[in-house]
Amino acid sequence: MNISEIKRQNKRKIQRIKEIKRQKGILGVTKSIYRYIKSNCSLKNCRSIKNYYINWLKYRKTNSLPNPYKIIYINPKKIKYMVIPSFQEYYSKKYSYILPGSWDVNKTNAPPQQIKETTSKNNRKLALFNKYFLYQSFKEHYINEEPWNVTEFYTHGLEKVENSPNSSSRYGSREKFLNRLDMLDRLFVEIKENGYKTQKELHGNKNTGKRYPLNDGFRIIPEKQEILVDIGRDGEFIFDDGRHRVSMVKLLSLDEVPVRIFVRHTKWQEIRREVAEAESIDELSEKALTHLNHPDMNDVKKGLLV
Repeated sequence: MNISEIKRQNKRKIQRIKEIKRQKGILGVTKSIYRYIKSNCSLKNCRSIKNYYINWLKYRKTNSLPNPYKIIYINPKKIKYMVIPSFQEYYSKKYSYILPGSWDVNKTNAPPQQIKETTSKNNRKLALFNKYFLYQSFKEHYINEEPWNVTEFYTHGLEKVENSPNSSSRYGSREKFLNRLDMLDRLFVEIKENGYKTQKELHGNKNTGKRYPLNDGFRIIPEKQEILVDIGRDGEFIFDDGRHRVSMVKLLSLDEVPVRIFVRHTKWQEIRREVAEAESIDELSEKALTHLNHPDMNDVKKGLLV
């Protein structure tokens, strides 16, 4: 994140404060600032800041330092695996990260819901996204035209309604959950008929934004809410967050969708740095040459003739 981006971010924060003041008054602004301070003092956020700025110091002198809000377009078919547990459960969406480990190669054929008990933040595994119960439920409903109430997603949702102590959550009541299903149906139809829109497009056009269910209105940084993917050491795209949208775009067989890269494996980042520092293609290793046309290389190979 460079200085100009930080300035733009601060400007958006000021605009957001003005918007809250207009809608909810000084009391609303006070509550929002309190929540912001509280969330930024969490262990999750401290962990996030530490990782981001350690990598900032390491890569700042090269052109390979990732822009946390850079959007790239990929074919959803390339997202075959999902990481469990997801990184967004442990790291703030405000940044992007570079992490070592075997999290990108610990693959299993078991359904995602079956391996949760054998995983942790220090022992992540990859499961096939197409075996995820939510994706299977969406397929039954949208492709096979089965009613929601025969899907596992429906059963799972009602169980959460019964067990949820927080009435303000999305699963706080049966009525809320059924309303959410209706919103999902409308979102699927909207994407099918009018295409997939970026969060920036939705927030920049009030009329478009109103058409899209699950769109939660004004955002300081709309890119932060895009589908999150991680990249393994060999350039493989791995799902991290945005399960409803990824399930839909896969079922609709869209050619490309905008995504934001959340976590890069350390070995992949080293390939990015190699490309960024090379003055000609002749200086690149065979592995770097293999990945030169990868979507995540577009911002670092500008000086090279490909």
